[in-house]
Amino acid sequence: QRPLRFHREVLACLADPDLAARSDIFAEDVRERASRFLDGIHDGRVGAYSHSKGHLAFREDVAEWLAARDGMDTDPEDIFLTDGASAAVKMVMQLAVGGPKDGVLLPIPQYPLYSATLTLLG
Repeated sequence: QRPLRFHREVLACLADPDLAARSDIFAEDVRERASRFLDGIHDGRVGAYSHSKGHLAFREDVAEWLAARDGMDTDPEDIFLTDGASAAVKMVMQLAVGGPKDGVLLPIPQYPLYSATLTLLG
């Protein structure tokens, strides 16, 4: 499998914004993407806390991708980026379950995160 070079190079430019200006290191498409992301990040830095939904620049790209794939407009304000599916499932379950009287249907077989999260939520 070939390495994910493009994404790694963009991340390198995000970690060190000076790299995005150097044409002798990375290709134009890498520098353009990194510069666009850096412009969209309010303080121009990554690695620190962002908006709880994720940086708007990233959510806008996701919204465009969803619109192209599904053929319908998608609002970036309705998109929440997480650090993986497990974090998203846990967050949604925490929002949906208000107490021990709430009922939840789980598929069988199920991912252990579901029952473990429900146990924690009471």
